[in-house]
Amino acid sequence: SSGINAEYGVKKKRKIQSTEKESARSNIPENERRLFDEISARGASSWLTALPLKEHGFVLNKQQFHDALLLRYNLPFQNIPLSCACGKVNTLEHCLSCALGGYVYMRHNNIRDLTANIL
Repeated sequence: SSGINAEYGVKKKRKIQSTEKESARSNIPENERRLFDEISARGASSWLTALPLKEHGFVLNKQQFHDALLLRYNLPFQNIPLSCACGKVNTLEHCLSCALGGYVYMRHNNIRDLTANIL
């Protein structure tokens, strides 16, 4: 009996949370809904409570943590160059996709190194 009541309570809580999430989502401007969906997805905050285990690559220095929070909450970055090495305007989207700027290669190399460590 208590197991059934507990299961009912969990289902009820999830239903309430889902209703509240949809209500909040409907009040967000259309261009920010994707961000809301991503940061409110199950497990999206796990990195905030992960143990900083160096051998698994779960360590962020102060700057990396700060940058991750800015990315997560779509806040502007400070003190970045106005233009990229390729000559284009240095937006966040450009920084993450420009082959000349280096971030594409850094992400590739991080994945390569992680895969090599796993094998």
